[in-house]
Amino acid sequence: MSDFLRFVSHQIEDFAMQVTFDPDQGTGTVVYNLSLVRVEDLEYAVSVFRAT
Repeated sequence: MSDFLRFVSHQIEDFAMQVTFDPDQGTGTVVYNLSLVRVEDLEYAVSVFRAT
């Protein structure tokens, strides 16, 4: 894994530790990872996602 991907992975883990969502109350914070990919880049992007 590249240094950049390790950095991003670490950031996501840090954010995940800050989740405060209470499903009973329906309140709090959550973290998610959203990627927007152009259709023409989809095949390459999926191959990168699978590799990581």
